[in-house]
Amino acid sequence: MIYYKVGLLPLTNYEVKENIRDYLLESRKKERQPGFYAFLQTIENGMRSNTSKIFLGSVRNSENLTLILNAYAEKVLIDEVQKTDKGVKIRLAAESSNIYTNEEVILSAGALYTPQLLMLSGIGPTHRSWFRDDSGS
Repeated sequence: MIYYKVGLLPLTNYEVKENIRDYLLESRKKERQPGFYAFLQTIENGMRSNTSKIFLGSVRNSENLTLILNAYAEKVLIDEVQKTDKGVKIRLAAESSNIYTNEEVILSAGALYTPQLLMLSGIGPTHRSWFRDDSGS
């Protein structure tokens, strides 16, 4: 049963019967303890879906999409005059290459690496003041 669907992403409240899980969930409800809870999962028709299956499934073999596996993005290449993205510098094995696009760069490098990649590309703060210590010391 699909609980909720965000675009193509199916979110389900998939019922798994596991004694220890059920015991922890029940004890959390009674004692109001944070840290353990039931969560929504990306399961559709009894099978786990992942972003590759969901978002690339129908366009994986499209002529205007190129997938390069095991590549490491080093920076987004910026057209300094137009202030737009024009490609990506990648490292594949021990070799760096620039890949250019006529359309757009889709950046999806995760919660930690996306901001780092943007900063390495000259986008965002140029200093580390946003790492300030808020503890007062």
